[in-house]
Amino acid sequence: YPMQLYLDKRGKRVTGRAYIYLTHERVLETELTGRLYDDLSIYVDETKFIPNDYFTTAPDFLRKFQFIWRRSISGSSLNGYWQQITDEVFDTKRQRGRVYLKKITNEKA
Repeated sequence: YPMQLYLDKRGKRVTGRAYIYLTHERVLETELTGRLYDDLSIYVDETKFIPNDYFTTAPDFLRKFQFIWRRSISGSSLNGYWQQITDEVFDTKRQRGRVYLKKITNEKA
């Protein structure tokens, strides 16, 4: 699914919002909280579901994300993985996926 992240960094703390587009009109919005590490990796958890016209109840699960910032002469990237937040870490039914992000504006978020 297309996804947008808006991240704010203050020291090592990272906060923001995630928008996951199930369709153009149906957007799942969550708040994010996490940490930036010295190797430029980022760990964030979805901490709060934000209801809207299409989603009035929380989804079945929230996610945690791990990203790594790679700087390159051919273009920088922020890529990583997401996993369902669950008490059973090795549950074979745990949802997970890959995330590829690219910056689409020149503004700092």
